[in-house]
Amino acid sequence: MSSNSIPLYNIFYRAAQKDLNAARILAKTGEVPLALYHLQQSYEKSVKSLCIYQETRHNNTPEADAGRNVKAQLGHDTEESTITVLRRMAEIDIRRFEVQLRNATDPNLVQLRQALMGGVEQTIAESV
Repeated sequence: MSSNSIPLYNIFYRAAQKDLNAARILAKTGEVPLALYHLQQSYEKSVKSLCIYQETRHNNTPEADAGRNVKAQLGHDTEESTITVLRRMAEIDIRRFEVQLRNATDPNLVQLRQALMGGVEQTIAESV
């Protein structure tokens, strides 16, 4: 990505905003099925935007690779996308706690991480 170009995650985010605005307009005019379609499209693009952002900013994945990876991982499956986002959000929280506890002498940090992720997986399983 050159310094003058728009980041890929931002392109997806802007597209999501346009779909959301279209959904609002269509809902106001009574075009509910079409409004729901654009709402789902907005959600899907928002999820991809978030995942691409995380890949490029937190994992230092090159943007083109991040875009391909996210599209391959998520496709057009809204349920799977939601589960992926929940897992990634949990990972962010866990990393934050790890940074805070980095200098702690607690030998159970690995067990804490496993317990947190186990709780996330259980919550996801119960809600699907």
